[in-house]
Amino acid sequence: GLEALEIYEPEYQVTLKVKTYFGQNGLYFFAETDDSSVFYNEDFNIYCNDGIEMQICVDPASTTQLASLQRPNRVNESMLQIRTDVSGRLQTWVGNGLGSGLYEWTQFARPVKAATKIHGRPNKIDTATGYSTEIYVPYSAFYLEQAPEYISIMPSFNNSSSNLDEERKWFTLKGMAHNEPSSWIWVNKEGLFYKGKGEEPSKPVSGSRNDEKFLTRDGIKVIEVDHENENEFERANAKGYFDEKGIYLQFNAFDKEVSRYYDSIWNNDGVEFYIDTVRDGTDIIYKEGVYRFALDVDNGLQSDKCFDSFHDSKPVYLGTKHAVSTLPIDSYGPYGYKFVHCFEVFIPFSSLEIRYSPSLQLGFGFAISSPGEETYILDRRDGLGMMEPSSWLWNDLHFPKNAKELYVLTKDGIKG
Repeated sequence: GLEALEIYEPEYQVTLKVKTYFGQNGLYFFAETDDSSVFYNEDFNIYCNDGIEMQICVDPASTTQLASLQRPNRVNESMLQIRTDVSGRLQTWVGNGLGSGLYEWTQFARPVKAATKIHGRPNKIDTATGYSTEIYVPYSAFYLEQAPEYISIMPSFNNSSSNLDEERKWFTLKGMAHNEPSSWIWVNKEGLFYKGKGEEPSKPVSGSRNDEKFLTRDGIKVIEVDHENENEFERANAKGYFDEKGIYLQFNAFDKEVSRYYDSIWNNDGVEFYIDTVRDGTDIIYKEGVYRFALDVDNGLQSDKCFDSFHDSKPVYLGTKHAVSTLPIDSYGPYGYKFVHCFEVFIPFSSLEIRYSPSLQLGFGFAISSPGEETYILDRRDGLGMMEPSSWLWNDLHFPKNAKELYVLTKDGIKG
């Protein structure tokens, strides 16, 4: 009956569900996948077999404090990584505090127990219905005498393709990273805990280009041109507004080739955007009250927060609703588009820690991401006045990382 964190890997269509139980003497995790082809080879490294990994932090509030954010390695010795595979093997790793560019974890024994059950026959294609793993971690493994009020976790899984070679795919929830503890999701005895939890949009989020709530709204267009700044054609647009519950955004983008299925959002086709709830008249984007989001063609979303006195944004799990569609089309327009994407997202005001007001105005900036191609955007030039090709498509004089150049988002739409 406990709440599950669900992770879906779209390329091989495997779902992982993870539940957390706070016991009297320790934490219990139950992880279950629906993988129909379960593989292992005891001669391989543990991470080359099908199996579950779990990252755990018992002081999640510290991960977004300035002292932690400024460290080159934010994984410390109080954090634990557990690796299992379906053959029954187990490893425990702890944060090592080593400098930037080095692996953040070191194998180190902690008193952890694990058990795995394969549902069906392993080492043949489509002869299983999945596997389940239970992990027990006593509080003493974190040098604690009792349960903390909150922990944060980052489950992940290895999906191997055979028991004859070591090829595999590692996957976790988009937006999370094993070396960014701020991105891990909080859990307490009642279940998952995050800003915006349970908030539902007034109208459904469909990911459809024909969604009626956007059809009559003016959009901000991104115009593609050639290297002479000529032959204009609409490459993408952004539409948006908000109601009493939160913000609704839709992005439509034409594409020449689809990049997808990477575990990192930044390697996939998608959209990135900033929401500035402060609008203090400065050009500073990295400050409290500014949020960064990325949504990719696999419907993976990463939410980031910006912090005063820190030079970047950091991933923090926030409640959102989102949907994406990609449709193939006949070669279209002068630049030969072959696909059209529609990205839609709802962000509750409670996720942004603000309240609705009819007079509310928010800063809004966006860029379409199209990895692997170089595109010219109308009037966009570099510092020498030359046309500037890029795979990150934003409008001239509206740089998303400059708060003074952001568009204005209101209850009626987006203004230039």
